[in-house]
Amino acid sequence: MQQRTGHLKTSVERSTVIKLVAEKKDARLRLDRFLASQLTGYSRARLQQLIRAGFVRLNRAAARPRDLIRDGDEIDLREPPPEKIDNRPEAIPLETLFEDDDLIVI
Repeated sequence: MQQRTGHLKTSVERSTVIKLVAEKKDARLRLDRFLASQLTGYSRARLQQLIRAGFVRLNRAAARPRDLIRDGDEIDLREPPPEKIDNRPEAIPLETLFEDDDLIVI
């Protein structure tokens, strides 16, 4: 379990779930603003997308970006699986301008 100082407790399970616990000083913050202040690796816009897509739970329930945080609230952010990337080479015509044993210019 990884813990940060300040006003939250953080744990990362298998690098896919981030758990936060709000304290009294976090009360009345919007969920998206609270997350953006704690998770600097995410933009607020990205956090709003994750909340709307159901990857963020507030006290084990579905959440909205505008939901207000209260003391003791538990927030779970489950990172979505990485998108599949098609990185196969394309067959495109290339014109060779120059070629020798050490160099090719296309």
